[in-house]
Amino acid sequence: MSHTTTLNANQARRVRTHLELLAEQLAAEAASLPSGPAGERVRRGIDRAQHDIRRVLDACRLEPLEPVSRSRRLMAVAEAWLARLDDLRPRALGAYGTPPTDGTALNERLDDLATALHIISQAAREVGA
Repeated sequence: MSHTTTLNANQARRVRTHLELLAEQLAAEAASLPSGPAGERVRRGIDRAQHDIRRVLDACRLEPLEPVSRSRRLMAVAEAWLARLDDLRPRALGAYGTPPTDGTALNERLDDLATALHIISQAAREVGA
């Protein structure tokens, strides 16, 4: 049974932009992989991911992929990394060994980085294509 998800214009733009950016990054990585069994396994994984990206777009009734504009690319990269910064916080680093005893400096620098990423995301709207 085939299901579809209806998105409003803002949701559709966000989903498309992130998936388009992911598809472009995967394609660039695939082009630079070495030959051999390991590279071929990665290529198969990338092919599957590309197929699944198209399936997500189809499920949301979104048009086929198109190149991402500079402003949308900047916004998407900044927002994607904003979402990942929490993984770098001292409390999250415990998954990789003993958490830092005093993570104040790290948290402060990550807060500064988050501010810079917010600035990029907001300012990118003005850059245009």
